[in-house]
Amino acid sequence: RLIEIEKTVQQEPDSVRRLAALCVRSHGDAERLFKLLKLSSRDHHRLESISAHASTHRPESPEKADQRFIYLHGAQAFQDSVLLGWAQSDADVGDPSWVARFTLVERWQAPKFPVSGADVLALGIPAGPNVGKILAEVERWWMAEDFPNDTGRIHARLGEIAKVTKS
Repeated sequence: RLIEIEKTVQQEPDSVRRLAALCVRSHGDAERLFKLLKLSSRDHHRLESISAHASTHRPESPEKADQRFIYLHGAQAFQDSVLLGWAQSDADVGDPSWVARFTLVERWQAPKFPVSGADVLALGIPAGPNVGKILAEVERWWMAEDFPNDTGRIHARLGEIAKVTKS
């Protein structure tokens, strides 16, 4: 099924994705294959990611959640898991709702996080672990707000979070 689905969406054959479809049902399977086949760390990570997220991305799942996944894990991880989930489903190999979900990465590009450590330091926060904590909190807010690109709004939120951290 995976081969037919790959043809439907014009994807080149991919050995790691196909190995995941054939052999990986749990974290332990990916670990055993990693050792047995002497896979690279990169391929091992991909196997784990594909198997862990194959049931996550379905046509009926919220697109915003998939956008957050793409931002955090990348387009390839998203498409790999969609293809495997589709192959494991009862849906037709040409199912338009699966095709639409797979092509989300063509319709939506993950934005670059618009805040840096320098922005935090400019607010008077001393260098150290609080800078990372503030960035992480602003990034969580930014994702929850669906990646706004209004720099004034983003920096206002950054200022609020930094103010709380300073006190």
